[in-house]
Amino acid sequence: MVASKPEAPAIEPVHVVILFGAAGLKLDDAGRNAVDALLEAPVMKTGGPIVLRGHSDSRGSDGDNLVASRIRAERVRDYLIERGVEKQRITVIALGETRPAVPNAHEDGSDDPEGRAKNRRVEVDIDIPKAPGAVPVSLPKPASAPAS
Repeated sequence: MVASKPEAPAIEPVHVVILFGAAGLKLDDAGRNAVDALLEAPVMKTGGPIVLRGHSDSRGSDGDNLVASRIRAERVRDYLIERGVEKQRITVIALGETRPAVPNAHEDGSDDPEGRAKNRRVEVDIDIPKAPGAVPVSLPKPASAPAS
């Protein structure tokens, strides 16, 4: 009987949410711990692209919230770079208050501080790198009909 070699686990893309909650614009200890754990994920070691999507709650102006969401994503980016991740792998996207995870207010319209805290976040997506030399598949263009 030949002993089979155990297969390595499949490497899967990762989606993680880093909450900024009460920390506002600072990456607190909980956030750094979450990023540190992410650095140990098998997909992180593959060198694939990393997308950071910053979000905010709905308090304040749209412009201020867009800036706050960018700052949050940049804080995560800067920490990743500080921990040895190559800057060119990382894309930062600021979404402001446009995609809340939960409502910012209760059903009666009153403020929901816990809901707003859950919306102050950065979503981290790490994908598997494309195969070397891979080219996007394009479908052939349909033949144009002859002019009549």
